[in-house]
Amino acid sequence: MPEDYLEDEYKVIQNILRVSAYFNRIGGRISAKYNLNQQQFTILNEVCSREEIKQKDIVTDLFYEKSNVSKVIKKMIAMGLIEFETDEGDNRIKYLIPTEEGERIWNECLDDNLDWSREWLSGMSAAELTFALRLTERFKEMIFEDIIPEEE
Repeated sequence: MPEDYLEDEYKVIQNILRVSAYFNRIGGRISAKYNLNQQQFTILNEVCSREEIKQKDIVTDLFYEKSNVSKVIKKMIAMGLIEFETDEGDNRIKYLIPTEEGERIWNECLDDNLDWSREWLSGMSAAELTFALRLTERFKEMIFEDIIPEEE
């Protein structure tokens, strides 16, 4: 293995962290216009864009801490954005669903996020976008394959 391999590996991680920080900053600014933080918008996005999502799914799919998700969900319920709905066939199962207000705020905030994303990505060619999509999908696969060790 070439000696500069680890240096390149470090640069990849460093760049991912920087891009992630930038996205969180921009997303936070957009979300703040709707009195949300970035994590609240991300959870609202999951609740609004998926059917039959449970709190456990958010923890698993977004890699958030269970205790933190519980606190955020409680706050979002208090804000009138989401609520629990009991499964008709099994009272032990509770799904998160958006309220009308949650759906409205999600649509507006999502539109702002998509407008920013389109503008930001407009500087990339179709080939670059395809490559970026494949690469980020591979990163996601690596996470789900548990190649990246989970904290104990």
